[in-house]
Amino acid sequence: MAHAAELSNALRTTPGIAVQPLEYVHLTVQRLESYADEFSDTDFAYALTRIGEALTRTPAFELSFAPAAVRERAIEATSAESAGWGELVRVIRDVSRASGLADEVPSPQHAPHYSLAYCVSETSDGSADKVLSEMARSTTCSVKEVSLVAVDQRPDLGIFTFETIERWTLVGSPAART
Repeated sequence: MAHAAELSNALRTTPGIAVQPLEYVHLTVQRLESYADEFSDTDFAYALTRIGEALTRTPAFELSFAPAAVRERAIEATSAESAGWGELVRVIRDVSRASGLADEVPSPQHAPHYSLAYCVSETSDGSADKVLSEMARSTTCSVKEVSLVAVDQRPDLGIFTFETIERWTLVGSPAART
């Protein structure tokens, strides 16, 4: 994530955007429709146990990201789907549904991606595009762990934060790139 840190720092003075704090930059695998406190403690604990059991058998993998670009209302870096990502999404969705969360599992994300900044007002001066073109670089990311988080959207700041509820380590390490 060294490149993400450099890029975030360069974007800080760009008008009309809010840079996501690096400690909250992440890949969203699956969102749930409800909040953790809307589940019974027993149902939530059961789902966490089942998800954890499945994830400890899921292999780690790597993703290759295209250079960050302006997309709709965010600056994002997107990766093509990979076998590892597809397996992770399938495991999370299947186990969540089988654990009693079937009504909570909406459609998956459009692609593996992370957001570095969000638009907070109209921008048309091209400053973000200039920074992005000067610093354009493809990157890779090793996906070695998965966390369940409770998100706190902060529209007043144009960002969000989250609290980690549970964290699981995936099996092994990604295969070496060829």
